[in-house]
Amino acid sequence: MQRIFACVHIRAALRDSLIVLVVVFLGVASLLAYPEKGTPAPPLDSMKLLQAPVGARADWASLRGKVVVLEFWATWCGPCVVSIPHWNELAARLDPTKFQFITVDQSDDAEKISAFIQRKPMAGWAGVDRGGMVSKRYGVGSIPATMIIDRKGRFVAATTPDELNIEDLNGVYEGRSIRFAPAPETKSADQRKADIRSAGQVKTVGDQRPVFELSLTPAKQGTRPFTGIANGTFEKRSVSAMDLIADAYQADNARIDWRGRDGQSLYNFRVTMEGLERLWSFAIYQQDVTLAFRLKVHKEQETRKVLVLRTNGNARELLKETALDENTGKLCDYDGTRFVIQNVGMDEVVLKLEKLFGVPVLNETGRRGRFEASVAAREGDLAGLKESLVKEAGLVLTGEEKKVEMLVVENEDAGMGK
Repeated sequence: MQRIFACVHIRAALRDSLIVLVVVFLGVASLLAYPEKGTPAPPLDSMKLLQAPVGARADWASLRGKVVVLEFWATWCGPCVVSIPHWNELAARLDPTKFQFITVDQSDDAEKISAFIQRKPMAGWAGVDRGGMVSKRYGVGSIPATMIIDRKGRFVAATTPDELNIEDLNGVYEGRSIRFAPAPETKSADQRKADIRSAGQVKTVGDQRPVFELSLTPAKQGTRPFTGIANGTFEKRSVSAMDLIADAYQADNARIDWRGRDGQSLYNFRVTMEGLERLWSFAIYQQDVTLAFRLKVHKEQETRKVLVLRTNGNARELLKETALDENTGKLCDYDGTRFVIQNVGMDEVVLKLEKLFGVPVLNETGRRGRFEASVAAREGDLAGLKESLVKEAGLVLTGEEKKVEMLVVENEDAGMGK
């Protein structure tokens, strides 16, 4: 249950469902903030270095004169692993006398990191961030996150690996002012403190904190989406009833038969409960959501228009089984230019396709295991995506009518008086 509050989709939060695995938050709320541009870069010397020259030192005196690119990542982070080829290409094309690439993993397990980069090589030095000290100094709250430091050891920008390019990095070396796309969820320290205060703020009666409190209020226009769990309070802001039901019941919107009142208006949902962090479960979450909206939920077999996923004769060659272990870099994502399958099974692929096509998708591939594929796809061109899946992965989507299990959501008083 804990991971759902640690993993939130940023780039497609409005396009898909509210919670999916793409950008990985390292904490629900944090006082961390990225360093200010032009200030001295925080120290790196607490890191243990792997695959670095003998005698190499990760300190700014030794690195002075080089542009340093820091990549904060983890072996289990899917988006991080997907970014490795781009990272390697940049390192290969830039002059190593002018640039130093360093990856920073918060794990204390140097052996595990070494084993990973032997299977999937990463350019540059590999740093083991013992105790997460370097990540804290740099205000890293989500990964992957990329920090750029200039030749004089001054902080330039916090961005993401996909935003890096040769021209901009050379511009930093030449001393030009380069505008980088900001890393996700970049907030000022004041904004972060406000989120924490709000997430943990609970009304009291006299001196007594409530044992249980459930609150549902209309979201004000312009309220930023927020998910947090802290100080005995779980809160989601600017969220629809349908998205809350989908989240609580772990169902995609394509599998919900919504017969209740307006499911799209936005609300702020909040639960305070004694011992919440220890006791919180999907069963409690479901009960609270249905109570707040006065809904009743059950499952029912319905005949629906669906897409059926099957393989053709080319799938054995095109859809490769992954060499990654089960706990490393899982990802199934569509970013508008490619549909990426990495270290996941066909059931995970089906879930992502349901979000994209908005109808139930059934897995009839017969393929077991975990796979890798990268399929070209233009944003919004779902017909083109279907064609690319056939050509580049051997996966065929066919429209049919079939019986599927749906999550039926009705008003609590539905059927009364009949």
